[in-house]
Amino acid sequence: MATHPIKHYLMLAIGLIVFAACSKNDLAIDPNNPLLGTWVQAGSEENAVIYTRASRLKNDDYGMIFQANGQVVMRQIAGWCATPPVAYANYEGRWNQSGATLQVTTHYEWMPSETKQTWQILSIDSKRLVLAYQ
Repeated sequence: MATHPIKHYLMLAIGLIVFAACSKNDLAIDPNNPLLGTWVQAGSEENAVIYTRASRLKNDDYGMIFQANGQVVMRQIAGWCATPPVAYANYEGRWNQSGATLQVTTHYEWMPSETKQTWQILSIDSKRLVLAYQ
């Protein structure tokens, strides 16, 4: 049985519309914990680092993913040397928050033990996270 070419185009168009609707990147934000999700570094000001919410980490910049189970993925420089050309890699760890204090523990392959970082959350909303190192 022969199929009319218009049916093929119609099915292709419907498929593209469905794909476009399903691939829309709505960033889910937990109103009880706005820290959860993916953050990419957007800049800095004085003693603070500014992150913006994103759908995924960038290949060539700093970022982090805070998961509800206490796990964190840190996107940082691969290796201990920051001499260009710089490559980035993901490192897994744990995070916890007590009030405005955020602590992240990560194991980097070039360090003999875990690294603990402590930040003060200066501000956070659905789109922006500002952290200051302690």
